[in-house]
Amino acid sequence: MIALRQRLLEVFETEYQEHLEAIRKRIASADGLDAALASADLTEATRCAHSLKGAARAVGLEDVEQLAHGLESLFNKVQSGETELGTDLKQQVLDVLDEIEDRVVEARPEEGAEPAAETDEPEVEPSPGEEPAARDSGEETAEPAAQVELPGRARPSSVRVDAGNLDRLLKSAGELHADMLSQGLGSQEVRAISGEMAVLEMNWSRLWKRLGPGVRQGGIGPGAARILEAGESFGSHMKGVSRRLKTATQSQERCARSLRHHLDDLESRVKAARMVPVESVFGGFRKMVRDLAGSEGKQVEATIDGLDCEADRIVLQRIKDPVMHMLRNAVSHGIEPPEERQAEGKQAKGRVGLHVSTERNGLLITVEDDGRGIPADQISKIFFPFFTTKADGTGLGLSLVQKIIIAHNGRIEVQSTEGKGTRFTVTLPKVKAP
Repeated sequence: MIALRQRLLEVFETEYQEHLEAIRKRIASADGLDAALASADLTEATRCAHSLKGAARAVGLEDVEQLAHGLESLFNKVQSGETELGTDLKQQVLDVLDEIEDRVVEARPEEGAEPAAETDEPEVEPSPGEEPAARDSGEETAEPAAQVELPGRARPSSVRVDAGNLDRLLKSAGELHADMLSQGLGSQEVRAISGEMAVLEMNWSRLWKRLGPGVRQGGIGPGAARILEAGESFGSHMKGVSRRLKTATQSQERCARSLRHHLDDLESRVKAARMVPVESVFGGFRKMVRDLAGSEGKQVEATIDGLDCEADRIVLQRIKDPVMHMLRNAVSHGIEPPEERQAEGKQAKGRVGLHVSTERNGLLITVEDDGRGIPADQISKIFFPFFTTKADGTGLGLSLVQKIIIAHNGRIEVQSTEGKGTRFTVTLPKVKAP
């Protein structure tokens, strides 16, 4: 049963974030619409809260279940007219969503922890439509997380595979590609030999057409007969060899095309197996930003989106620390204290955003804030070793960030306007090269 719960947790991890983002979007779009559309948004938000409650119950996350139940009840009250979804209430909803995200992150097993041991006891999974036994809570039984379906999204079957094996398999595929290049050169040589053989056959045919009549005119004695026999035999044998060589060349080219096709398919499937949702690595950043802001006495709204994008696990793991550092910089160096922001005519609460997207084979990561910005005369120096905007800073951070990004065939760009904020844009290959 331990293995079953682990699988349910994995399913929950892939789906709960989508419920949170759906609620955020529905709540944000509930303003400025006609009554029918606003009601539709609230209905969808209520459905997401209910699904989230059921999924959390199935995996034993009681605190998340209770928070989701509270959201569902609140949305029902708004729909019935008992309360209004004003600015303050919206903020409360967003705070609850943040709290849910924090609780899930806290419940997530630590990276590198050994998986729970399998038991010899057979696993009994719910039959289709069967619900898990309800606790004595008096509430209705919610459907298990494994049965929560999202529109347009099919759930693939999965199996636990050691990441090192995938890396070695991808490396082997790369080595096979090198062998394919050598085979391609061999194919070119075979085609060249085949072409030369065809020319040789043609020249011999022309020569024999000239020699043959002369030999016959000289009389069919024993010597002439042997020459004719040898010449015709040689010509016939040459034609046979030429046909066989042509057939072998065509067969080899067909095999090479088929092998190339299957090798490309293998490589793409191995790469796909290493792809994971960005949320699996970056999922705790929202909580980190809020915790850091709280420790520094700052008010910060963290906007993180694009976590449903997929990228190579290795790429994400290696870029995790640089992204974390940029987010920390945004809070510590970029966002001003509330009183300073208000004195400058800004809202007391600052904004820090992390946006992830994929473009072709690239991964685009943007970290931005609406803080104090970087003076124009310092922008060109921010990646220099020992440069810092704080008197007590080490100045090693962004220099190392840039070095790590470049080491992974990426690039980093910065845009900043003093007094308005800073944006860092990182572009990386979506998949690690073998």
